[in-house]
Amino acid sequence: MNREYAYNRDKGESKICRCYLESGNRYCYRVNEKLPIEVINKVSNLVWLCKECDEYVHGNELPKGLNNSKIKKIEKYKAKLN
Repeated sequence: MNREYAYNRDKGESKICRCYLESGNRYCYRVNEKLPIEVINKVSNLVWLCKECDEYVHGNELPKGLNNSKIKKIEKYKAKLN
């Protein structure tokens, strides 16, 4: 249920690039896996990413030409999710 609330909170957009998340192109993650069980699945600890951003966060090389804002967000979530 909280995943749907997080999806609505983000207006159905990827947290990094803000593209619309379509079925099959969306991934939900816990930002901090080390939280106690009673708070790990809270909406504030969930983030939705599109497939492209998910691939960047989990190791794919960043393409040239990305703006600094997007690079900073990718690096932020890379540090948190890996």
